[in-house]
Amino acid sequence: MSKQKRVKDQFNWTPPHEQKGRFVFPLSDKVEERKPLLWLVRTNSEKNMVDDVFLVNLTGEVLDMVAAGNTGFQSIDDEEQVNLISGSRFVYENVETNEAVKVEEYDGILDYDSMLGITLYIKSKKLGNIQIGTDVKKGGVENMVLLWDTGETGKKAGVSEWDDD
Repeated sequence: MSKQKRVKDQFNWTPPHEQKGRFVFPLSDKVEERKPLLWLVRTNSEKNMVDDVFLVNLTGEVLDMVAAGNTGFQSIDDEEQVNLISGSRFVYENVETNEAVKVEEYDGILDYDSMLGITLYIKSKKLGNIQIGTDVKKGGVENMVLLWDTGETGKKAGVSEWDDD
């Protein structure tokens, strides 16, 4: 069962050139000088096989509203698929800076073969009303930057304005 969850100062972003890969080499040779404003973190829970995905707010402002839903599809066979789309399963108000809110959860068994993504609706004074969508990925999205401090979107993310009327 999906329950809302908020955590403060729990996730720290580390640029890829400072992260060590499997063989102790950096994950990237390119030095990343940009800082993320919004990014997703997927927790790994081997105990109950359910991973939570959090949106981390590093914008420096309180986000008035964050709503999250999922999108994707599941293949039945080579010729048939079932579309998986939900409304806003998680809705939060007044998301503080350095606060992370749960926006999705993935079951390691049930969601393993599904192609899943996340759609976020965010209201803020600085960003305005924006919609952010991720690419769909088998088993669900992983850690990813959605929006950089330069105004650029992260790889595999799309940002657009939306009218809440």
